[in-house]
Amino acid sequence: MAVREAASQEEAAEEWANVQQYLYEIGSSTVLGHYDSFVAVHEDVEGFELFEAPVVWNASIKK
Repeated sequence: MAVREAASQEEAAEEWANVQQYLYEIGSSTVLGHYDSFVAVHEDVEGFELFEAPVVWNASIKK
């Protein structure tokens, strides 16, 4: 969230570096930031919302 809310590119880059450092520390194998797609919506479309997150509806933890 801090990357998106950063006041400048430099501040966003610092926040991104913090995220990367955290992932390196916990040994994560998740790659973040490799996006190469785009979305286009005609100006006549109303109510469109871009959803850029995993869909976890109906997910649960085994007992």
